[in-house]
Amino acid sequence: RLLHWLLVLQGLGMLFPWNAFITCTGFYETAFAGTSREGAAEAKFALAFTVNNVFGLCLGVVADSLSLRARVLYPLVVQAAIFSAITAAVASDALGPDWLFALLLACVCVS
Repeated sequence: RLLHWLLVLQGLGMLFPWNAFITCTGFYETAFAGTSREGAAEAKFALAFTVNNVFGLCLGVVADSLSLRARVLYPLVVQAAIFSAITAAVASDALGPDWLFALLLACVCVS
């Protein structure tokens, strides 16, 4: 029973970044309207997230020498930094569509 709930929590942890990036289609339509990125952002984010997630899983298997605390704490800190950077970039409205797309794509790859 405990294993079941641990796997549920792991699934939530794996899917949260995906859901955060893929469910804001209205924002992408508005942010990339009239550019070459219009309509293609979600597909590019999906490909980047999937490829990098597989790489991350392989790295997680190899990096079993890290302590459990490090394997949990470091990804959480990185996720917090990623979402803080995105929030600051979107709130300031200082980036153009191309730079915003580049930032989002980089964050998707790291998340």
